[in-house]
Amino acid sequence: MKFKKFVCGVLSAAMLLSASAVSALTFDDVENDPSVEWAKPYIHSMTDAGYIKGFEDGTFRPSQPITKIQALLLMARMIGVDDAAYSDMAENAVKLYESTLSGFNTQYKKEVSYLLYCGVIKETDLNTYVSANVANNALKRYEAAILLTKILGKATDVANQAFVSSSYSDSAEIPSAARAYVEYVREQGIMEGVGNDASGAPVFSPNTEVTRAQMAKMLACLIDLLDTNCAEGIVQSVNSFDNNITLDSNATHQFTDDTLIHLDGAEADLSEIEVGKSAKILYANNLARTAEFSDAKDKPEQNATIYGVISNASESANGKQLTLKDYESNSVIGVYYAADDCKITVNGGAATFNQLKINDYVEITLENGKIASIVSADKTTTANGKLADIEIGDNDVTLVLENSKGELSRYTTSSNGVSVERNDSASDIQSLAIGDGITLRLTYGKITKIQASSTNQKDSGTIESILLSSSTPQMTITSEGKKNTYNVSKSVKITIDGKEGSLYDLRPGLAISYTLESKEIVEISTTSVITSSKEYIIGTIQSINTTYGFVNVEDSEGNTEQVFVNTGTAISDDRQSVSKSISIKALEVGMSVIVTGSNSTGVFTAKKIIVQ
Repeated sequence: MKFKKFVCGVLSAAMLLSASAVSALTFDDVENDPSVEWAKPYIHSMTDAGYIKGFEDGTFRPSQPITKIQALLLMARMIGVDDAAYSDMAENAVKLYESTLSGFNTQYKKEVSYLLYCGVIKETDLNTYVSANVANNALKRYEAAILLTKILGKATDVANQAFVSSSYSDSAEIPSAARAYVEYVREQGIMEGVGNDASGAPVFSPNTEVTRAQMAKMLACLIDLLDTNCAEGIVQSVNSFDNNITLDSNATHQFTDDTLIHLDGAEADLSEIEVGKSAKILYANNLARTAEFSDAKDKPEQNATIYGVISNASESANGKQLTLKDYESNSVIGVYYAADDCKITVNGGAATFNQLKINDYVEITLENGKIASIVSADKTTTANGKLADIEIGDNDVTLVLENSKGELSRYTTSSNGVSVERNDSASDIQSLAIGDGITLRLTYGKITKIQASSTNQKDSGTIESILLSSSTPQMTITSEGKKNTYNVSKSVKITIDGKEGSLYDLRPGLAISYTLESKEIVEISTTSVITSSKEYIIGTIQSINTTYGFVNVEDSEGNTEQVFVNTGTAISDDRQSVSKSISIKALEVGMSVIVTGSNSTGVFTAKKIIVQ
């Protein structure tokens, strides 16, 4: 199980910020205003921590109110709407509530959807905070008390209190439905009164607008209470009666009646959740606010061989069910269902499903997603195939092997270490190449030894593109009308006109001869490099004019060429592992580019622009 904690959201310019950062100690309108003396510690701590920033003119504007929609944006950021760990939740939220929010003219549908998804607000709250006629109204203090209670997950408990005694002399001015919320945030130390009346009794002033200074205090008090974090893992057991689940870390997660449950992005009930599902649970104030379940990210192939220790063998309405766990980490590998004609072998002889025992080490073969055979396996086994992919994890490496039928199987390295041989010499995993012939020694299904052999092949073709920004350089080559993309060895030998060269000397369109070791380029030779500035321009973008469609590119010698871009120009961003098409509007000054084209019309017109 993964357990993450992230810092409560930094506020955007749309919320309480401006575009520029200013040190809290430079806010003259805070330092020289006695009326906000009480707020200085909160403003200082929040600005020093980077949660709140000042305006471009160097002021903080502590008395400026915030609006209802701004308050919702704050709540969404506090529980991770912009955090990468919750991007899938945010995307699912937008899809789930797209129809609900279609009637609200707001540009903040992502944030509002996320609050609905996490149960902070309900659809019945939308008219109060999101409708066009109220969204930009200043947030009142009693409304802030309600929102703060909601984000802490205590709205139901507070609303169900039969009787609430108010601590404030102006309690009659507090809407009756809000009095319990006002008392709750007072008890939590998040909000207090704004002074005393003539008799010395505290006053809450429920209809007063919430200011930036007050929000700074609320943030400072809320952060420690909220303590937002995330639990992730694979479901090992589900207890609908007690309303909890256990993940592969053996940690039990207790849900409340207010915990929102989603299965594949849609609302669901806990009884619908199956063992083996991937789980992500959002906690705030030590309460499970929302739980999202989906197929495990590492879902096995439909046709594969899998090793593991039996943690559960049972029959359900779906048939005979087998749960396998990893012998090292004790985490669930997956839950599988046996085909009707599944063959079972124990101690070398035919057996029945009932003869399988907990903690037996088995090899299962999947066909079309169901178990075709179960064999009580030896501790040590072997596997063979061609290396199709290498996946680097935080603590291990997974090799994907392809057999003669084109079927893929995944094997993960043992935490106890792995020995590697390549071409009969001691080596390491980093030296393995896609296409290598692989023999694995497996101990309890984990790789303990790798024996690899490469195959050499010579070919020739034309360079289509070169990707240099990836951790592993790649080259796409057209040969006999077919395009193939290969990894380029870090020790690749490049010869140009008989002299040593580098990848940076090569260009798209260049004819080359190359040697493959497995599916990795280890040697390249060519007779010349195209250098004509009228066919290729290699340099840095100096300026861009999207109105008239031209880009000025400066080459390594300081010469500037004006490049015209039309509808036939293909522009691609190759800085990541996967190239993507972009428009001229996505180009930026300073980008390194390779431009191909011609000047047949008297001006250089780009056929292709590649961002490197």
